[in-house]
Amino acid sequence: MTTLAERFDTCLAAIESGDMALARSTLAQLQRASLPPAAARLYDHLRTRSAEDAAEPCATGPATRLSAMDGGAPVPGVSIVAACMNRQTNLLKVLPSWLASDVDEIIIVDWSSTEPVWPMLSGFDDPRLKVVRIDDEPRWILTHALNVGLRLARHEIVFKLDADIALAPDFLVANRFGPTEFVRGFWKTAVDAGESDQRYVNGSFGARKADLRQIRYYNERIQTYGWDDSDLYARLSGSLGRAGRLLAHGSLRHIEQSEAQRLENQAVAPHLALGRFAATEHENLVNRYHELANLEWPASFELQDYEIVPFGTRLLRGRRLTTSPALHASERRMAATLAMRQLAVWQQDSFPPGIRDLTHELGFARLLRQAHAAGQSAALADALRQRRGIHLFRPAAGFSAATVRTVRLLLDSHPVLAGSLLIVADEVGPLGDGPGDAQGVLSAPAEIVDRIATATGARARADLDRLEATLLEGEPEHCIVWDVSPRALIVSAIAHADRIASSLAPRFRATRSQVPSTALATSIYDETNLVRLLEYLACVVLNLRCFEHLLLMYEARSGLMQMLLQALCRMSGVSPYALVLVPFDRRPTFEELFALQRLVPANSLLAVANADVAFDASLADLAAAADDRHVHVLSRWDIDADGRNARLIRLECGAPNTFSADAWIVRTPFAPDFRLDYPIGTFHCDSFINHQLSRSGRYRWANPCLDVHVFHLHDTRFNSSAEKNVRDRAEIARRYSEERERNGGEDPLKGAPWSHLAQVPFLDDPAFLIRWHPKSLVLDTTARGFDLSTLVWLPLLLDMTSFDDGLLIYVRLRGNDSAGPAGRLLARLKQRCRASRLVMETDDDAGVTRSQDPAAVHRNADARGWLRTLGDSGLEALRAQVCELTAWPTQPNVGLLRCEVDLGLDDHETGALLSQVARLAPEGLRELTEWFGTLDAWSPERLLLQPVVDELSPQEGPARAPAAVRAAPPRVAFVTSLFRGGDFLQGYLENVIEAAAIADGEVILVDANCDDTDAPVIERVLGQVPASRRERVRWMRLSQDPGLYACWRLAIEATEAPYVTNANLDDRRSPLHTARLVAALDARPHLAAACGSISAVRQGGRGGWYELPPNELWFHEMGPRELGFDDLYLRDGDGTIRSRNVLHCMPVWRRRLHADHGFFDEERYGTSADWAFWLRCAKAGERYWFEPRAFGRYYINPESHNRRNDADGAKERKIILDLLGTAQDVVVKQ
Repeated sequence: MTTLAERFDTCLAAIESGDMALARSTLAQLQRASLPPAAARLYDHLRTRSAEDAAEPCATGPATRLSAMDGGAPVPGVSIVAACMNRQTNLLKVLPSWLASDVDEIIIVDWSSTEPVWPMLSGFDDPRLKVVRIDDEPRWILTHALNVGLRLARHEIVFKLDADIALAPDFLVANRFGPTEFVRGFWKTAVDAGESDQRYVNGSFGARKADLRQIRYYNERIQTYGWDDSDLYARLSGSLGRAGRLLAHGSLRHIEQSEAQRLENQAVAPHLALGRFAATEHENLVNRYHELANLEWPASFELQDYEIVPFGTRLLRGRRLTTSPALHASERRMAATLAMRQLAVWQQDSFPPGIRDLTHELGFARLLRQAHAAGQSAALADALRQRRGIHLFRPAAGFSAATVRTVRLLLDSHPVLAGSLLIVADEVGPLGDGPGDAQGVLSAPAEIVDRIATATGARARADLDRLEATLLEGEPEHCIVWDVSPRALIVSAIAHADRIASSLAPRFRATRSQVPSTALATSIYDETNLVRLLEYLACVVLNLRCFEHLLLMYEARSGLMQMLLQALCRMSGVSPYALVLVPFDRRPTFEELFALQRLVPANSLLAVANADVAFDASLADLAAAADDRHVHVLSRWDIDADGRNARLIRLECGAPNTFSADAWIVRTPFAPDFRLDYPIGTFHCDSFINHQLSRSGRYRWANPCLDVHVFHLHDTRFNSSAEKNVRDRAEIARRYSEERERNGGEDPLKGAPWSHLAQVPFLDDPAFLIRWHPKSLVLDTTARGFDLSTLVWLPLLLDMTSFDDGLLIYVRLRGNDSAGPAGRLLARLKQRCRASRLVMETDDDAGVTRSQDPAAVHRNADARGWLRTLGDSGLEALRAQVCELTAWPTQPNVGLLRCEVDLGLDDHETGALLSQVARLAPEGLRELTEWFGTLDAWSPERLLLQPVVDELSPQEGPARAPAAVRAAPPRVAFVTSLFRGGDFLQGYLENVIEAAAIADGEVILVDANCDDTDAPVIERVLGQVPASRRERVRWMRLSQDPGLYACWRLAIEATEAPYVTNANLDDRRSPLHTARLVAALDARPHLAAACGSISAVRQGGRGGWYELPPNELWFHEMGPRELGFDDLYLRDGDGTIRSRNVLHCMPVWRRRLHADHGFFDEERYGTSADWAFWLRCAKAGERYWFEPRAFGRYYINPESHNRRNDADGAKERKIILDLLGTAQDVVVKQ
């Protein structure tokens, strides 16, 4: 065997000697695709050099139609005809044997080979050899290619050979035939001789040219592998009566090649049919049955014609002039069905009994045909044998097409399902085109599906809401038959609705009854995607639980939805009056939907919404608050793909999408004075309505989507907004342009900012509807919570960015902050400042998901950096920094910019901010203080600010700046008992160290942990503060816990400070609190202790002082005053005594009290020993001072030491008995 190196040497020698034809023919014997990289590069180099003299030949004659060339009487002699497409290697191997015979003509048809055949054969200097090149043919069609050669053959005897057939020297002698005969190959001859590899000589034959011309050569309807030769032999015998003889065995040999090589360049599936039959055998049967179903080839058919141009005597080139005969797809499918039946019958013994009986059924054969076309026939046959791994779908009448479409969509959505066996029952006959044929889905007549289900023992399922999840679990251990019926769909929709309500709880608030006097109007149509259909039905189920009436404008197509809704009413006992169908012939407008108010009583709450949204019990909150002057435009909550969470709709950059709405709710009668002629569900219709609302003189807007929830059940794989934006871009642009024109050139896009119901009165100004802004500056308060620093930053930033019309400023709040007084406070601030660019958003929707879209740019900053700039360089430097942050990106194709700023500052940093702003921009703090004065007395917003408002402006009292060096001894000792500080510890340390620094005190931390539980937090915080502050902390570590007040005593006995205050881990104090109380006692030496106002909170115990959680104010209303014994308790009219520990959780007292009156008696009085101590001292004549401006925060902690250890008040009853002389069975705790 010649090696690769030897072939290259031969080629190179031929090039150097100038024999380019030999070089080309040598290279043609190599297959470049199989060469290693280095050899492939050498091949390309030699091929380029060998082509240097192969200039494109010139035409030597006029173009002639092939039909005109095939005429006249054949001349005596023998022609060989062959054709190939990219088979030059085999051709070069066998061609020498053809040239060695005594033939008179060899015609080779080059059927658009990638590498033309002529340059490779031109080296054979033999006038008998001719090449016909047919250009521009995309695929191999044997019958068309060979007919070109047969029609050009000039001699009486014609032998057709494949390009891989070698001839024996005596071939012509051994295969002479008479005037009424022809010779042909026969595959069985080779098999009988034990040479099965020679069975492919079946297609070689010899016949008289006149006979071939009379039967019109090869049947050109056959355009794939197989049956072309058998058809030709049958016509020679049947039509002309010619006797067929077999070619002499051994007179020709087939060069072996792979099945794939035989099928390349053809539109034939290469895989085994049923996993056992070669693709060539299957295709042979298909062509056979196709021709049996048609008229014999010559009748009424014209041969293809070509324009042929000579290029010398041995090369012709041609191009097709006619159109290849169309093959009817239905006829081909019928033939393929019959072919698969034949193959199945041949294999019937391999199937189990129930399936074996199906092998003769045409409906079963249709299924196998589809499976083979999809490359699944082997898998299907194996699954049937094993009775496992098949999903069967049994649709009720009218649901077949919808089931097929759904299966197709699921296959497209999940590539992992590509090999799954999914079979849909249909209502089509066995030889018809099932609905699956057009969409590539396996389908079969219902009877066949039922018999397969029975034979395989398939398990019945009807939970269609679990279909997709079940498919994704992988191949089942058994077969499954899915019931696709109205009942199954309704049961599944109810289950889907229940799962949504359960999975999204507590966000989704389940309804116990319908909200009275409510109606929902929407539009529906006959959806044929069952996944989407279940979403619509689940919405109907959920909305029927909320609304008294559902008014559905029904765009009927097939009646499918009506059938399902009737089933829902029947199965669920829904009153026909509750669900009303209004026939309609198109998508309705909002105007038409709101007109349905005539079907419900006056003073009803009417919601117009998209059909794929569901309401929950929060609708009742809106019903209670809604009036007749607001249109509530609700942004939707999109449900995550896993169904476990829901998020408010956002833009690609993460900013709230206030321009999209899915529900519009009014109180009837509704008489709009603005346009509503927009079809529901069309792009920008919601923004256009917002704009119309901004022009209304009768109605105001509201978007309380943070309280009133509308959940969007929309699988984004199906017709998402993003897809529509791309697909319908031109139409969207046209509608926007038209809307802008009819609004006098004004931008018709308006967004409705998110809010809570309680904020609506402050935000419903039409000026607060926002236009499109591509930039957003997000002030994120979620790390530490909404605090005073947010209110200080806002006026500064609004002023610094006032020139930037393209920028919105968002304040991002925690969910509980936005829903409480903090949210209302922001709304009031926006109203006062007329700040239309100020918008609130929340993390209550489970956080922002950032897009990876490069058109959405994100930037980050933090308030600590801004504070450093403010302190180091001043206000203008900060302005420049903010402008740089919000400047539009220079990179191209940017559509959105989101700048996020972490506003989290600790107490020390917030105090520094107040000092810097008071120095650089005092008017801002002054305006905030004045605004506070306008808030309603005892309003939650005023209560929120009251503890910190004094710190907004300079005043008499202690300086905020701490002493540079600690006094010796310190002025006041902050005593703390530490045990399992947990989440409270860091905030406590930051707060108490700041207060100690300002009051020139020390912190004595008595660590009663028996281990180092809290040590890492303490070490981290102390490591972060300056040394001057770190020196103020004394950390006493005990080996055992002696008790709360025993820890205090250890600290009190260890300090030299004249004043003492206790600092509890879950309480916080103003940084000025203790300094103010010390100053009050310094000014009143006759008083023993001082205390201040208490801001009592039920949340927010872990943050710093300047965080502003919802609160109650205790004692503040008393004003500054002295306190005595009778101020420390209350006596009801019936004589019952209640505790009133005004000194409460963080008083400041003189240390000498313990020398005079002892310590806290925890053994007798438990955690109320401090109240007992103050009563005892006051009873002995001590008096106290109350300073209302000294604020502390008390966390009403249900897990606190106090509440856990005297839950029934037994200790307090002892105090009342011992110190007030009253025995009572009950006690009202403070």
